[in-house]
Amino acid sequence: MRLGNRWPRRVLLSAVLLVCVAAAYKFRQNGSTDLFHTRKTRSEYSDLRHLMRAGLHEEFTFLSYTIWHDDPLDEKKMEAIAGSAENIIVAARDAESCPSAYKHAGNQVDDRFFEARVQDLTQVAQKLQSAAKRHDSQQLGNLLGEMDNVCQSCHSRFRPDLIAGPSPQGLVFPPRIFLLQQWTKD
Repeated sequence: MRLGNRWPRRVLLSAVLLVCVAAAYKFRQNGSTDLFHTRKTRSEYSDLRHLMRAGLHEEFTFLSYTIWHDDPLDEKKMEAIAGSAENIIVAARDAESCPSAYKHAGNQVDDRFFEARVQDLTQVAQKLQSAAKRHDSQQLGNLLGEMDNVCQSCHSRFRPDLIAGPSPQGLVFPPRIFLLQQWTKD
């Protein structure tokens, strides 16, 4: 009787192991070097808010952690940074065509401002990608700060609630640009 009770557990364990091996094989076959960072090669976003939250913010978070906190920046990390910069370039291109309540609401000044910030973001991401490919770790921090300034410029116009305001705990945080300037001075 005891052997009969172990049999389903062994089958389940074998099935889980098989799935893990298959996933590892697929992962390796795709040439990916990072479990948590995958490249997006086409638009996968329903609207601008989704693109910002799931695309640009995710990439910026990855970049900021990797560049500022995950020393040393070895070859694999540089490749991942270059890939993330490519994702930002693709997302920026997609941003202009995403439906949004923030743009194309009849205000041509806002439309031109948004389009100019998209171009700025694309240019900074291209510089970041180039620096990562050259393994220029000193330039990466400056370019990430430049990228943050571009993001905050757009947020200040269209989403000021993202720059400064109360946290869920009721604390008030200063603008991110101010925090970035304080951090880079020290």
